[in-house]
Amino acid sequence: MHSGSIGIETTEVVMSSTKPSGNAGTTTDDALSLRGPVPIPLIPLGISLSAFLAISYLLCILLGLFGGWDWGLHQPWLQFLPGFTWLTWSSFFLGLVESVAYGWYAALLFGGIYNVVLARFGRNPRRTG
Repeated sequence: MHSGSIGIETTEVVMSSTKPSGNAGTTTDDALSLRGPVPIPLIPLGISLSAFLAISYLLCILLGLFGGWDWGLHQPWLQFLPGFTWLTWSSFFLGLVESVAYGWYAALLFGGIYNVVLARFGRNPRRTG
């Protein structure tokens, strides 16, 4: 321990990297570089995107209710959520269900394409062709 100039004691910590010698094992970095990129898990991605879109939908509806209809916030919902009208209970729940469906659509399409491309081209990051 070192004593500071204002009477506060400090502790110095030195971080160092250790690498096993010989064939004793591999470091985490070596294991990651051998394994390569990891596929996107579709279920957590679908749940995350659906929750994001549902929460965004709810926040926009609340903003439209308390901020006033005159802001024009309803226009994107009318365009992207078929059957949505401002604002009835059935339309509200329809918009919520459609928001969740869009989240799953994006997750399955993007995550599926990414995982297929990864399986075909991305397993070995050192491969050039």
